[in-house]
Amino acid sequence: MPFPDKKLRLYIEELFPKLVALDENQLKPSAEYPYILTAGQRRGETSNTIIRDSSWDKKRKVTSLYISPNDAAELSLETGDDVKITTKSGVGKTYVEVTNHQPDGFVSLPNGLGLDFMPANGEEVRIGVSPNELTLTNDKDFFAGTPWHKRVPARIEKLV
Repeated sequence: MPFPDKKLRLYIEELFPKLVALDENQLKPSAEYPYILTAGQRRGETSNTIIRDSSWDKKRKVTSLYISPNDAAELSLETGDDVKITTKSGVGKTYVEVTNHQPDGFVSLPNGLGLDFMPANGEEVRIGVSPNELTLTNDKDFFAGTPWHKRVPARIEKLV
């Protein structure tokens, strides 16, 4: 510790003015985007873009959008239903997995997907949704410059 009293200094001059100016209303969902998307959730089935051939995914689980039972019921969704995810920066299509592990109002997509795969038959297949395509680069942490992948306003619609 570089300080004579051996105590940490938690006050960071650049951060506190921003902390004081936080507006709670900016964190609330809007009518246009009523859900908060975690674009890039770590899951046991994903591993940073190494998944290209999804033929092993027999349960259709790897690229699913997690959604809570209450939100799924509100949207008339069941596990396996196809959905469209819309954010300010893009649109993705996948299927849902209804899970108690997802809180109401929040949905999530796995990280490491949105890849193109060319199987032997030559018909290119898109595997999952790329979190970067749903995240605005200018919605970011002011200090580190990291985009807010974990808090992306989104709309979910059932595809028929």
